[in-house]
Amino acid sequence: MSDTDGEVENMELEVKIFELKREKHVRKTAVTKTNQRFKRLCTEKSNIKTDQINFEFSQLWDLLGESLLIMDNLTTFFMKIKDKDGKLMSIKEADNLKKKFIS
Repeated sequence: MSDTDGEVENMELEVKIFELKREKHVRKTAVTKTNQRFKRLCTEKSNIKTDQINFEFSQLWDLLGESLLIMDNLTTFFMKIKDKDGKLMSIKEADNLKKKFIS
């Protein structure tokens, strides 16, 4: 592989990392908003609708899974470009998200 091929491959990986970071941000924002709606529904004193609570919980769980998958993909790309700091940051962020919602 020539230097040019390596540079192109690195650029493609960096573009993919940028796209994954953007997608991660979108998903984490959706997780936060859905979590807030879920909490609000659970604390309402009147007009509690079980269907709404179940729907929000299901949405929250799906979004959480998507977010963690994106973070795993991001970690993989950081490993491909040998970015240890990026890899560790991504792993830590995923662990924190798991602790917040799963533990």
